[in-house]
Amino acid sequence: MRLSIGRSLFLWVVGSTVLLLVLFSLALYLIVGRALYQGLDDRLETLAQGMVALCEWEEDRGAVCFEAADEPRGPLAEAGRIAAVELRSWPDGAVVHRSGAALPEPAATGGLRAGAASFTDLGDGLRLCTLLVTVPTALDADGEGATPGFSVLARVAEPLAPLQAQLADLLLWVLLSVAIAAVVVVAFGRLLSRRFVRPLGELAEAAASLRGGDRARLPRSGTDDELDRLAGLLDDGIERLEAAAERQARFTADAAHELRNPISVIHNAASVALRNPRDPADYRAFLEDVLGTARRMGGIVDGLLLMARMDAGAARQAFDDCDLAAIAAEAAAADPARVHVAAGGPARLRGDARLLRILVDNLVANALRHSEGGVHVEVEADAAGAVVLRVRDAGPGIPPEQAERVFERFHRGAEARSDDGGAGLGLAIVAEIARLHGGGCQLAPGTGGTTVVVRLGRG
Repeated sequence: MRLSIGRSLFLWVVGSTVLLLVLFSLALYLIVGRALYQGLDDRLETLAQGMVALCEWEEDRGAVCFEAADEPRGPLAEAGRIAAVELRSWPDGAVVHRSGAALPEPAATGGLRAGAASFTDLGDGLRLCTLLVTVPTALDADGEGATPGFSVLARVAEPLAPLQAQLADLLLWVLLSVAIAAVVVVAFGRLLSRRFVRPLGELAEAAASLRGGDRARLPRSGTDDELDRLAGLLDDGIERLEAAAERQARFTADAAHELRNPISVIHNAASVALRNPRDPADYRAFLEDVLGTARRMGGIVDGLLLMARMDAGAARQAFDDCDLAAIAAEAAAADPARVHVAAGGPARLRGDARLLRILVDNLVANALRHSEGGVHVEVEADAAGAVVLRVRDAGPGIPPEQAERVFERFHRGAEARSDDGGAGLGLAIVAEIARLHGGGCQLAPGTGGTTVVVRLGRG
């Protein structure tokens, strides 16, 4: 089962934090427990060394003796925490001193090393420290008559109950702390997940409102964080989609309107021709009228298909290296007497050579249709790295109030007629091809004629 973003975030935050808390608490318990055991062992070893220090060699008996009257009565002994003390001469194992609980027999000599204490837990809840100490031979002040050296095995035991009680208290506090921290982490995780998911929910609600036709900008927190940037990108994308949908709707309505007229012409011509018997010359006139109208419809349909293909972005797949100067020269070759091309050299760019030829043909044909003289075509690469195409005619020019709309689809001025038979798609196709190639087009200001300037990106 796939979890939502909020639940996934909650589980990750709570799970990882609780795991870290458990690991930290376990490490704390182990470290403190080890420190408590180390402190107990240090106390036992210190007491064992102190007991050995009270042992002396007795000349009369020829053995080790312990001065019981001088036995240390430190805080541990007075508090009753020392359960047993035992001193033995070594290696014979004779008991020198014993107090408290009985201890098991010591290990063999092979398991002991002089000066090194060993610690074991006895079965009856005692911690036993075993220490073997060797006292070296001592000389008197004259350097004569030595006191022989001897070895003493000291064993001191202390109950583990106080230490285990401390560890139990520590464990209780650790578990209580982990439980409280877990509750806080769960609450924080829920708060964090809700705070993080709430803006996403608001974005989803705002996006869902688009289905009902309501258009509002997506909510933002004003912090310019990732969610604000996401909302901005979504707003931009939605605005582009709305613009494309509006343009498509307008385009469809205009196309239907443009196609309705020639269809009506064909229908009326056919109806009139079939209404009464006529001679072949009349039928021929009707058929020529139908043929001309059908050609106009074909131009409109071809333009519509080309515009739809460019709107879909499919034309970019055919981009390749091409030379706009060479394409303009080929277009001018169809009417070299009226079209003059001036190119400063190759003008290379990445694009669709077929579409660029349509762009030049539409501009040249539109200029020839409105010009009584020649058409001048200039191609150059400017300093900004773009390829610039200028087509200038000697016609009457375009009124300033129409300059903004000449590149719109299906726009026709009072005197203007485009290359598609008057449908108003010629300059609109030019504008779309320029946009597809990373550029744009505009009318250059001038006193006579019309100059269309097309700027194309080279990438």
